[in-house]
Parts: sequence; structure tokens; C-alpha cells
Amino acid sequence: MPSGIRESFAAVSMASSVCLTSTLTKDLSDRAEGNPFGYKTISRTSAIDLRTVVKYLAVHLGKDVDAVFLNEVTPEMVQTFPG
Repeated sequence: MPSGIRESFAAVSMASSVCLTSTLTKDLSDRAEGNPFGYKTISRTSAIDLRTVVKYLAVHLGKDVDAVFLNEVTPEMVQTFPG
């Protein structure tokens, strides 16, 4: 098994935080048209843009997109993130 896959699996299986892609998927679902929460709907274009930024963030961190966790996103990282 390639080391990148092993590292991603280890990060996911040993995580003490929530995966960023899982959180994004839930948030987009919660903001879908007709949502029961009364949240403003996110446009399809904005949803695509958010998913793209998460992918760019994963590349910036040198990780698989499913191995990026919320606790890794710090204010300092956001300031240096070129995306």
C-alpha cells in the first residue's frame, strides 16, 4: 500500500477532530433549498467554490482531501493560504 494512502488512513482512523469534507457536506445540506432550519440557501456555484477551496487547502497542506480536519485550520494558516 502506498505511504500516502497509509498516512491518510492513519489520520482518519486516529482523528480527534471532524473531517473538513464531512463538515462541509453537512453544512451544504443544512443550507439546501427548503431546509428546515430557515438558513439562507447557498447557490450551486458557491457550493462548488467551497468544495474547490477545500481541495486547494488539502493540496496546500500536502494531504488527501479527506485527511484534513477542523483542528488543523488555524488563523495563521488562513492568513498564509494562497487560495
